Amino acid sequence: RNQQPDSALAAFQKVLSLNPKDSMALLYSINILNGQQRYDSALVYTDQGIKYYPGNETFLMKRAITLENKKDFAAAALAADSVVKINGNAVNTDYHEYLESKTLKNQFGLYYLNSSYDYSDNKYNIATVEYRRFIKRGSYALRLNYAGRQTGNGLQGEAEMYYTHSSKLYSYGLVAYSNKVVFPQLRASYS
Repeated sequence: RNQQPDSALAAFQKVLSLNPKDSMALLYSINILNGQQRYDSALVYTDQGIKYYPGNETFLMKRAITLENKKDFAAAALAADSVVKINGNAVNTDYHEYLESKTLKNQFGLYYLNSSYDYSDNKYNIATVEYRRFIKRGSYALRLNYAGRQTGNGLQGEAEMYYTHSSKLYSYGLVAYSNKVVFPQLRASYS
């Protein structure tokens, strides 16, 4: 509470030296170590909690969360699956499916946008086909947009990339080119 996690961690370690099964000391230690991004140390405590409390949903969930923080999505999904076997509620199932999706590398999408404006009876529809590939440091996507208008059919190709440089810095870039019938001919962005 006094924003002194290192002192708290030392106090929890003293508690655990006297009583290695103290569940609250184990949980608080895991939380502090996750907050400090010391995931390997946090996993030691999750394993200790699972050893003393086998089948405990809380320690299994802490293991899944720690492995997710560590970006070991396959192991995190396996731990989350153990949680679902104990308690298959919607939240646990969704979390497991989310972690499973993080292990996938290729994604294919079809989108359809149906829009209109208050001041016009015209409908503006855009259909999109997308391929996205997840890489270790982010993802890239290629998209093809199609829009039919009274003036003709518009096609636009897009290339998009998310790239993580470090834990605090990432980039996003987009380049699009079209036949200039519906979409602007060139569009680019970076942040």
